[in-house]
Amino acid sequence: MPDMPFAKAPPATLLQDAIEPVTLLGFTELEAMVYAFLVQHSPATGYKISRAIGKPIANTYKAIEALQRKGAVLVDETGNRMCRALPPEDLLERAERTFRQRHQEAKRALSRIPKATHDDGIYGLSSTEQVYDRCRKMLTKAKEVAVLDLFPGPLAELKPAILACARRGVRMAVQVYDPVTLAGVEVVRHGQADIVLQKWDGHWLNCVIDGAELLIAFMAKDGETVHQAIWSRSPFLCSVFGSALGAELLASSLQRAVLEHWADEDVRETIVRFGRFRAHELPAYRELTGRRSKNGKTRKR
Repeated sequence: MPDMPFAKAPPATLLQDAIEPVTLLGFTELEAMVYAFLVQHSPATGYKISRAIGKPIANTYKAIEALQRKGAVLVDETGNRMCRALPPEDLLERAERTFRQRHQEAKRALSRIPKATHDDGIYGLSSTEQVYDRCRKMLTKAKEVAVLDLFPGPLAELKPAILACARRGVRMAVQVYDPVTLAGVEVVRHGQADIVLQKWDGHWLNCVIDGAELLIAFMAKDGETVHQAIWSRSPFLCSVFGSALGAELLASSLQRAVLEHWADEDVRETIVRFGRFRAHELPAYRELTGRRSKNGKTRKR
């Protein structure tokens, strides 16, 4: 079959946008580039592909051979070796089927390995994806009690997991900073919600389940940056922090009740006096905010 007239490459942005996702299917960058070109311009010779994508002819032919072995490209062996891309829907269906098979094989193999014993370590999490995934897993594992302290952003992200946990009969208590209702959950709005949201330039997420596992995270407002996040199953840390978080909810509940319904000046003065011990009133808060202002935002992970 004679070579088709030279075809103009697809717009650079479309081609570039396709390359990285295709590499996630197990292709090299050049293989992904060749495949993406062929999706729009099949059939084509290796020579035409090489010219269109601006890559050396030898490297292009190697990429075509690799794609042929992987079943992503079909090559006509009867003529001048015209290349045709396997339709994307067929490629993705095959990739999904292969992934499921490999997933099952890995699952069987890993299930036979004895699991590590429990440890009391304190581990850092470096991305918001890790933070939210870990919190969802914690809520899924909760047996009796889950206590959380969530700024509006994390609350919106975790609301489905919180409601699912409550539906399983787990005793749930959540401190929030905007008015919200969660079915089956004890909801307490922080006694100084407006002040806290103003003082802390970001989002925090604190969670303790069953006094056995904790997650503490402070994330930037961009939704992608983690200033600091730790996860631990230390019985001592979990029980102490879980107790403190429960006391925080109790204090916020009583403070809001007093300020909204009572007029006893002694009680009001007590609230103000002990409010000086909250996190945003302590020297460490000023050091933390000063360090972030000096160094700029934490690097995105």
